[in-house]
Amino acid sequence: MEIETIGYGAFYSHNEMDMIKTLKDYVGDSILIDVRAKPYGALNYPTLKKEISKYHSVKEFGNTENIDLKFFEVNNKNLELGIKRIIELVQRHKTNKIILMCAEGNANKCHRVHIANKLAKKFGVNEINHLNSPEVNKRDLQKKLIL
Repeated sequence: MEIETIGYGAFYSHNEMDMIKTLKDYVGDSILIDVRAKPYGALNYPTLKKEISKYHSVKEFGNTENIDLKFFEVNNKNLELGIKRIIELVQRHKTNKIILMCAEGNANKCHRVHIANKLAKKFGVNEINHLNSPEVNKRDLQKKLIL
């Protein structure tokens, strides 16, 4: 299993279709999992669903403003439900790579890091790639080891 995270704020454009094309080119055959509570804004659910075949919104993970990330990791009641949905998506799509997406460009300031860590522990993954932008070359990825 491979796990990556991306915040589309890192490659924001005023043109939604430009952003979706960039994201679509990067995602390829991976499952793109939107972890926003409300998948609207610069990238909207209906357009993402139409343009990216393996796009799924998992609202159970939902982001909350000013969230205490440590509290989220330990106590989010919906976290296990979201993980269960991801396991089902991986099995259905028969893939071994997922990309968790949120709006926050900096992974260290986003709840998707904690979701990724929980998934990594569940799947026995030793590292997670946190992408700052889809244009990032594979060898330039920031790799963060699971603690």
